[in-house]
Amino acid sequence: MGGNIGDLLLKNVNYNIGKELSNLINITWQNSIALKNTLDNKDDDKKTKIISKIDSIKTTESTTKDSKKNIESNAKDSKQNTESKTQESKEQDSKIDSQNIESTNNDSQKTKEPKHKPKNKNELKKLIENESISLANIDTSEITDMSALFKNSSRKDFSGIESWDTSKVKNMYAMFDGAKFFNHDIQAWDTQNVTNMDYMFASTGAFNQPLEKWDTRNVQSMQGMFAYSEAFNQPLAKWNVKNVRYAMAMFWASKAFNQPLNGWDVSNFEDISEMFKEAKSFNQPLDKWVTKNVTYINEIFKNCEVFNQNISTWDTSKVKNMQGVFEGALAFNQNINRWNVSNVENMKNMFKGARAFNQPLERWNTRNVRDMKSMFEGAVAFNQPIESWDVQNVRNMSAMFRGASSFNQPLKEWNTGNVWNMSDMFRDAAAFNQPLRFWQVGDVQYMDNMFENAKSFNQNLSYWTTSQVRSKKDIFKNSGMTDLPTWAK
Repeated sequence: MGGNIGDLLLKNVNYNIGKELSNLINITWQNSIALKNTLDNKDDDKKTKIISKIDSIKTTESTTKDSKKNIESNAKDSKQNTESKTQESKEQDSKIDSQNIESTNNDSQKTKEPKHKPKNKNELKKLIENESISLANIDTSEITDMSALFKNSSRKDFSGIESWDTSKVKNMYAMFDGAKFFNHDIQAWDTQNVTNMDYMFASTGAFNQPLEKWDTRNVQSMQGMFAYSEAFNQPLAKWNVKNVRYAMAMFWASKAFNQPLNGWDVSNFEDISEMFKEAKSFNQPLDKWVTKNVTYINEIFKNCEVFNQNISTWDTSKVKNMQGVFEGALAFNQNINRWNVSNVENMKNMFKGARAFNQPLERWNTRNVRDMKSMFEGAVAFNQPIESWDVQNVRNMSAMFRGASSFNQPLKEWNTGNVWNMSDMFRDAAAFNQPLRFWQVGDVQYMDNMFENAKSFNQNLSYWTTSQVRSKKDIFKNSGMTDLPTWAK
């Protein structure tokens, strides 16, 4: 553009100058002819004056030519300056465009090409410990193990973690365990190859994000996965848990959790002990669960205070440990008389503190049970017949009915020949008053406080053989006994 303006300016100047010179030359020529004619007719003085006039005209012509040259020179300079400025402008624009392109390329590289690509867990661990590095700039596509990656982390900014490539990860054990500020949406993660999710979100006080879209088909263990995750309460009904074997303590102390799980295929579950322990809000149906491979359910509903669902259809034929299953389950009062307990060895604390429970249990086969300590302790409503139980292998009955203030059922047929501890057995069982005259107590070593505060109890126990008893302190303290046996005096 600058070059064109200069050319037009110069062309216009030349045209005007040429026109002016042409006029001057014509005038000069005409004047010269007139003067020549005059010279022929005038005297010498007049001739001299005329010659002087001609010289003046020539001088004017010369000045005009010089003016033309100056104008042409100025026009050329103007053209050159204009072209120079135009060229500088073009170069500046080109430089700016180049800088913009370079900046755009750099921004593109930052976004699309992460700076850091760790090859293993240790390298990744070092990167995340440097909080100046954005999690979005870490390429995790080669990582197979993310276990304990953020365990007990005090990190608050997890932005960018949602874009991590987890397609090769197999181990997420305790990944966010104790990360008290973690509450980021990671539902888009590819978890199809993960086999271990034990304690993954344990003790994450703030975490409450959706996870239902996760592919859990290959997960084998979910022990403690949400234990003490106090805020978590998200749907998990669509999870495929068919290959899970271990779910122990999965929702232990997940105080807010109360989501449907009845559609889960738990047919391969082996250990569900403590699964809903202290899950104080949980009260969902579980009657469709197929528990044929479960061997451990101890403390599964311990202190699960509002749970009261029908689980009568559960297959418990392989279960060996039922310790504390309903301990502290304040609301539970369902019929489980058809449970197969033939392989159970431990029923310690099973209904301890289950204040509402009062269901029949006479069908139970207890032949392999060895420990019934505190089984009905504090079960204030329980008063069902259980005399048919086979207790010949039971070794510990201490505090079995302690505080079971309503219980008053016959037990005279029980074979107690192998019991060695009966201390506190009927302590505070205010209503109990059944004959126990023919119990075999020859192996019992401890009878401390056995009937203390059993205010209704007043039975003849004179036939008991207590030669092996080491301690029977306060055995009848504040009881209803009016005639103490000789061995108690």
